Amino acid sequence: MGDDALKRALQALCLDYEELLDEAAQATQPADERIGLALFKIDEACAAADALRQDAQQVQEQLLEELLANCNELEDVFLRVNLIERFVGRMLETTRELEKRTEGVSRAAGPVFNPSSSVSSLFRSFSIKQRGAQDAPSTAGKWSPLAFDFNTTELMERLEKSDTRELGVSISSIPPKETAAAGEQGPTAGTGSGADSDSD
Repeated sequence: MGDDALKRALQALCLDYEELLDEAAQATQPADERIGLALFKIDEACAAADALRQDAQQVQEQLLEELLANCNELEDVFLRVNLIERFVGRMLETTRELEKRTEGVSRAAGPVFNPSSSVSSLFRSFSIKQRGAQDAPSTAGKWSPLAFDFNTTELMERLEKSDTRELGVSISSIPPKETAAAGEQGPTAGTGSGADSDSD
């Protein structure tokens, strides 16, 4: 009789413990569900952050490529501006020389083309010039034709080139294919007849 009572008491205790475990499991189930939902949301946020990071990296690479292309294009523009400035500088020098010679011719031919000058002043100026030439003969003032440096053919060919390396000058760190001296050399000076045809 004593063993049977112990068995019944132990069975009752086991049943009570099972009920307690069931109640504890039911009490912790909502917390487990909330924890699982939070972990799922964390995974979704990590995936979205990775996608945004990849998109930002792609956009950054694209912007850097476009910026590099714009820098190369700007470098081409600056080099073309330098070529044009050098060509315009030579045109300015030639134009100034023409102005000097035109002023000299105007002063020398003033007595001829000026109606107010008398014939005596004309002969007097000629005699003074002849006397000065006989007293101090010199070839320093000998007139020589002025060669026009307006050859635009080579300039336009160089301006049409799209690559700065083909122009022979580059400010980038990559060494150009041609030497820098070739880029510093301006358009070749043309002769009077050839330059006139190019300028037309």
